[in-house]
Amino acid sequence: MKFIKPKGSTADLREIEYISALHQTGATLRTDGTINSADIKKFLISRYGIVVSEEEVTDTIMRGFGGGGISEADGDTMDLTEMVAMLLIPTLVRTRRGMEERKEANNNDTTGGEYGLGHGSVVNQSVKTVDYSSGGGGAHDTNNITDESFVLRKDDDASNNKKKLFRYVLQMILSDSGHDTTSPPAITVDLLQKIFLFYGEKEVAVDTKLLEGMVEVAKDHGDVLNEDVFAHCCTSDVELYDTEWENSLTSTYVDTFETYESTKKVESRAARLFRKDNNDVETSEQPREGREEELGKETNECSQYSITTAKGFWCGVGQGVINWIKFLGSIFVIGASIGHSTTPHHAAVPLISVLFVSLYTFIPLTNEVKVLPSSDGYSAELNTEQQYDDYNIFMYCAQMSVGSMMLLFCFQNILDRSLPKVFLDKHPLLQQVLASGSLFMERNMKKAATFKVNRLINNAFEIHDSAAQQDDDSNRETMYGKALLGYSKISDEKEEIGGHRWTWNGLRTGRLFEEEGIWLSNRVMQGNLGQLFLMVLVVPMTINLTEVVQGFYLTTFPLFELPLPAEWRIILPLFVGFFFAELNCLGLVTVYIPSTIRTTFRFRYGGIGSLHDGDFQKMRTAVDGSTYIFGSMFWGCFLSNAMVLFFAWLLATVFCLPYFLPTLLGIVSSVIGLSITILIKMLMLMAVRSKFSGNTFYRSSPAVANFICVILEAWNLGISVLFVFIRMLKLLIAAFLYVARVDIPFLSEYADEVGGFVIDASPFIFRKDLLQHEAHRHPYLERIGVMYMMKLRYGDRFGNEAGTSWRLLFVYALLPWLRKYRIGGDGADAEVVRSLRSTHLTKNKSDNVEEAQEVERRKSNADSGEVKALKKEVKRLKSELEHLSRCLQEAKTEAEA
Repeated sequence: MKFIKPKGSTADLREIEYISALHQTGATLRTDGTINSADIKKFLISRYGIVVSEEEVTDTIMRGFGGGGISEADGDTMDLTEMVAMLLIPTLVRTRRGMEERKEANNNDTTGGEYGLGHGSVVNQSVKTVDYSSGGGGAHDTNNITDESFVLRKDDDASNNKKKLFRYVLQMILSDSGHDTTSPPAITVDLLQKIFLFYGEKEVAVDTKLLEGMVEVAKDHGDVLNEDVFAHCCTSDVELYDTEWENSLTSTYVDTFETYESTKKVESRAARLFRKDNNDVETSEQPREGREEELGKETNECSQYSITTAKGFWCGVGQGVINWIKFLGSIFVIGASIGHSTTPHHAAVPLISVLFVSLYTFIPLTNEVKVLPSSDGYSAELNTEQQYDDYNIFMYCAQMSVGSMMLLFCFQNILDRSLPKVFLDKHPLLQQVLASGSLFMERNMKKAATFKVNRLINNAFEIHDSAAQQDDDSNRETMYGKALLGYSKISDEKEEIGGHRWTWNGLRTGRLFEEEGIWLSNRVMQGNLGQLFLMVLVVPMTINLTEVVQGFYLTTFPLFELPLPAEWRIILPLFVGFFFAELNCLGLVTVYIPSTIRTTFRFRYGGIGSLHDGDFQKMRTAVDGSTYIFGSMFWGCFLSNAMVLFFAWLLATVFCLPYFLPTLLGIVSSVIGLSITILIKMLMLMAVRSKFSGNTFYRSSPAVANFICVILEAWNLGISVLFVFIRMLKLLIAAFLYVARVDIPFLSEYADEVGGFVIDASPFIFRKDLLQHEAHRHPYLERIGVMYMMKLRYGDRFGNEAGTSWRLLFVYALLPWLRKYRIGGDGADAEVVRSLRSTHLTKNKSDNVEEAQEVERRKSNADSGEVKALKKEVKRLKSELEHLSRCLQEAKTEAEA
């Protein structure tokens, strides 16, 4: 169950590519990762039931968050960089609000806010590195992570001060564009043009109107591009987002629209949104128990009656219709699902599901409808007489338990919708008890989205930190280039994660839910519960079958002209068969969920191709085939258990019955003799193999190698028939065990297709269901969906081109490896771009010349002062020397005299 995944930012990029592949709805997969208006329209109606036109999507979502005048000519596409910029919105808003809270708490004292990210910042949610290497580990606290838990430090500071998100990214932007990072520059159109030209955004650099809008956004908060102004520019247009939603026990739709609808503040664009009754399997938790309950019913009783007349024939037809309606449960699943959607509706609607649960669960406990011929033989009558035996009693108890549980879910839903929200807010424990499982999972998805974005940022920081530590004597390489080089160095790094223990431990602690955003589909859970039901059902079946065999032993067996064996020789093989069948069923029950999670991770992290894999397109066709999954899992488990039971019983019977003992001893003795011979051959080869070949393809002693190969070929020719038989037996045993495993391919891709016909399509159908569920429930798509709905609700008040452009600068600097997915329009005028670059280059040269002249002038002034001082000192020394010379001359004159 373990698998290999890329590490760090490479894994993050693979997951973003996977999200784009899921989001696309076109006839072909666009490998550039772009999302268009049609994709968003279909996503909104399928996930939330919101009906909008492509024109409305283009006028709102695309104009604010996508191209729409920034760089794309068509204005109705969104690339991966813009998608990531949208994913970063909650994190950026939370970080800025944390900065403001610290400022207010410190009374404008920046000592505590100079570095470090506290409450409301990027590390307000869990950002600790997850240790995937071990099987242990618990869930990280995603609400109360303190500053001390942040692992990123300043490279040039030994005092363990922590980085600030906006400060760190802004320094990269200014440094790469050739500005001094110690003094913030004034915000002008020329400054933004220079920055965008550095990042290759030619179309934006020549869009003066957009740049003026960006300057206007910045001017509202300051005149220079410092940390506070940069944070304001990245978040000023999305301040309506409420960060408290990320921990609330509500659905994303309710977060966006319910408060709005309750206040009756109707706006024109939101008024055009219509809700559809979405009771499908993606939002309903009821079909899981309903489908399971249907398996406990006896559905085919017609075989107990002889149909001897024409009227009896039509009675059989009528009984078959009733049985198949009961078995398929279509009406039951639909009816029992009404009112269990997470979307708002009247509290009395779930009463319909109560009626259907009672109709299909409790009424059959006392009445079983049968269509039988009447006494005259020409008319039909309904017989509701119920018959009881040991097996039926067990089934009725199971049916009663499941039905009672389903009714509890119904009444839980009714109470949750009947009690006022104000009352539930005052009693959080009662709110959690009454909340549906879907709400808990949606909250987990919101937490997982926060965790994943924080991990994405931390992984990017690690690359930048590693790149900044590289020696660059020339000081010409930009931080942007260093980061790209650092990413290329770690792009091939892998790590191994997964396994049964790792998966079940992650489910137990909640880590896989709150950090990785795992949400198992209802079909997988239904099938797993069905297999668990079969595992429990083996026990009463064993008891009943044992009683039947004992009766056969006492009555029928003496009729045969064979010595009567001991009773234990008959019963023991039966128990052996059921023991192995129970083990097989237990293995299936425990392996499906880890296998599903493993496949999910492989899709997310590139183990199975998505955006750049041509086979991924096949996964998006005929997704309705996923309706086979539940039946395949249940009946596959049933058949697998039956075959394991039969062959285990057959083998145990051969060993137990004395009639087969002489033949069995002969076979066993032959096998033991052959095994000893094979063992001797293996030991001999182990001893001499290193002498003529070793662990290479080349022979060190060709003569010896050829001699041994001739002997082995002659010997293996005689025993190869045994190896072929053993291989066939192993394949048959594997087929018995894997007939219930629709989660993984049993045949390889080279053996699974004959003449264009796929032999085993079940694993691909399983993957289609998994991908369909991921396309609705992946944490990133949950967060993107919130941004879509916020834009539809608030229109121009949430998200605009200027704010998106500022956030794109943030993405370019922090995640430069995403630039390859940046799409452009028709291209800016080359002459205009050259002119801009020439202007900025001339200005840079002029600034450099002025700076050099200033340095030279200062140096000249310094040199001039030093010369004057030296001249003065020389003059003083010369005067003293003359004085000493005169004194010496006077002394000589006096001595001569």
